[in-house]
Amino acid sequence: MTYTFHSVKPSPAIWDVLMAAPDSSIFFTRQWAEYLHRLRVHTLLIEVRHNEELVGYFVGSHRWLGIRVVIAPSMGTGTYAQGLCMLQEITPSERISIYQQLAQHFFKNHKADYLQICDYQLRNTEEDNALPALDAASIHYNPRYTYSIDLRPSETELWQSLHYKSCKYCINKARKEGLIVKQVERPEEIGPFAQRHCQHLKDMMRRKHSKGLPCQRYKNILALCQSLFPHNVLMLEVVTPSGLSIASGIFAYTSNGTATYFTAASLEEYMHLCPNELLVWEAMRILHNEGVDDLILGGSSGSGSGDGMSLGSDSGLSLMDDAEGGFELDAAVSEQGGLDLAPQKDDEDDSVFALAGENDLIDIGHPGHVHLLRNVAKELEGKGHRIYYSVRDIPIAKRLMEHYGMKPWLDLGGKKDSLLGKALTVAHQDVEILRFVRKNHIGLGLSSGLVLSHVSKLSKMRSFVFDDDDDAVEPLSVKYEHPLSNVVFTPDCIRRKTKHAVYYAGTHELAYLHPKRFTPEPSVLQRAGVHEGERFFIMRFVALKGHHDVGQQGLTMEQKKALVELLKPHGRVIITSERAIEPEFEQYRLPVPPEDIHSLMAYSSMFLGDSQTMTSEAAVLGVPALKCNTFAGRLSVPNMLEHKYGLCYAYLPTQFDKMYHHIEQLLARDLKELKNEWQAKRQRMLNDMIDPTEFFVNYIEQYESLS
Repeated sequence: MTYTFHSVKPSPAIWDVLMAAPDSSIFFTRQWAEYLHRLRVHTLLIEVRHNEELVGYFVGSHRWLGIRVVIAPSMGTGTYAQGLCMLQEITPSERISIYQQLAQHFFKNHKADYLQICDYQLRNTEEDNALPALDAASIHYNPRYTYSIDLRPSETELWQSLHYKSCKYCINKARKEGLIVKQVERPEEIGPFAQRHCQHLKDMMRRKHSKGLPCQRYKNILALCQSLFPHNVLMLEVVTPSGLSIASGIFAYTSNGTATYFTAASLEEYMHLCPNELLVWEAMRILHNEGVDDLILGGSSGSGSGDGMSLGSDSGLSLMDDAEGGFELDAAVSEQGGLDLAPQKDDEDDSVFALAGENDLIDIGHPGHVHLLRNVAKELEGKGHRIYYSVRDIPIAKRLMEHYGMKPWLDLGGKKDSLLGKALTVAHQDVEILRFVRKNHIGLGLSSGLVLSHVSKLSKMRSFVFDDDDDAVEPLSVKYEHPLSNVVFTPDCIRRKTKHAVYYAGTHELAYLHPKRFTPEPSVLQRAGVHEGERFFIMRFVALKGHHDVGQQGLTMEQKKALVELLKPHGRVIITSERAIEPEFEQYRLPVPPEDIHSLMAYSSMFLGDSQTMTSEAAVLGVPALKCNTFAGRLSVPNMLEHKYGLCYAYLPTQFDKMYHHIEQLLARDLKELKNEWQAKRQRMLNDMIDPTEFFVNYIEQYESLS
């Protein structure tokens, strides 16, 4: 059968038709589309016709992930499944045929590079087995099992069906402890409920060491509840006799008899009271009384019992949340523009498969880049990637790369100070890296500089940039780097002009100083000649030679001397310098190798200098940090660490006297008291942020498989 497809604008009449369809769920409603719109995800609605007769709709969204993607459902929103919503029941074979024809439509008419669908209506059950149709279509598939509760029996029968020890006992215990379940019933209660729910989620994610998922942020929770209220969302929370909220959950449902678990969490301190069991039981009871027949609890991929699966071409990868179920259809555009379901390896050109991430290039232009990307490199290698490196003639960077085993590398020579010299150097490096990329079939480049972005436009390599500076202070990057990159990883306190930005809750420094990645080595104190409990201070002076540093100033020689004299009576002074250290400061030279600097910094009493990076490093380690340069107040990441968490302070060179006075105040305080205060500030910051390395690696793995 041949089908035709036409884009349409959502309208109340269309949503009414979708709601009455046998395939419908909460994810095919106007309310859910409004929720996605609040998250800046715009619904894509396609009519499906056969012989000019309307037979159904496709519901999904456009996404830019460095390539153009049509995706259903949109990842990171808590949407379990979308795709086809047919007006009459059809066979699995017919459904798969429509998807194959839809792929051709999206590739040709929407200029899409990739199509991904998760469909609950394709099942592996005795009554409705989609496997033969999938095998006949030569589509690769992986199971994605779903779990649900049948709410059609009476409340008494539901209670009797519960397991005594794991369910009934816990529910009765919660009631005996005086716990009660409250339901949000008024619009003014939604905001406070969302805030409390996010606190429960943060506590749960802290226990699981998995923070920062987009669908669990406050703005998402609030958008969901406000969009579905009052007829399509059940918001419950468990409170103690004193009125403290200790657990909460959100369930979305429709009038057609299906409900979906969205999210739930509780405070670890009160889990012994069994609030979760009471919460789920009350949700079952309330939804049953609302006429809901089926409560879908999500699911997971892998082995187990269930009726859902995911499917895709060999060139694709699921980017969906773990709880999504049904079949997933992944498709990519072949060289002929058609649906490539089972691409075969071309023995004469293995560069095609390098695009899947087998060969990656990491470009190092600064010692900080070594720290930023060393954990990413290690994890990618553990996943089967072959990593190559390129590096400038920077002795400290090379020493760090040797220390961390980051080899082999391509030596790109020295750096120039003048703008003209920098331009000529970049042109030379473009040529050198282009040759290297083509020779070694590099599929992905990771960097914090301009060169790989340029090379990506002359080769098959994709370019991922890591940038934590604001657009306003790096016009060259905004003009010549960001537009040429596929992805620009950016801390979420910054806003960029480029559509290629991918935001995350963190900083560059947390990629290697997050507690999951770094523990200070106590023996560094002995190597540095510092006694346990001794007060000491670290100072860092930089050269300000980057392309974004032109015209900027740091500490003058007189100001450096003044700070050293101020610190000397209070403890030992240790100085590290980007340029050759001045003779006056030779006695204070860093006494340990550069790979030990972070352990030494973690034990220090204070950090001072004109370095952007090391100020932020000290801040995320919970060490009082003060810097003085003309970037003060102009950069979002240091501003966030200063104004939101109070971990560091920035002063202009003209404000040196204020900085000097502030240091005097800190030196007058008790050392232990100061340490405790800053560690508390640090913990508050960590509670709000993720492990960036984990985020980077997961994103790279998903993106490369899409490529």
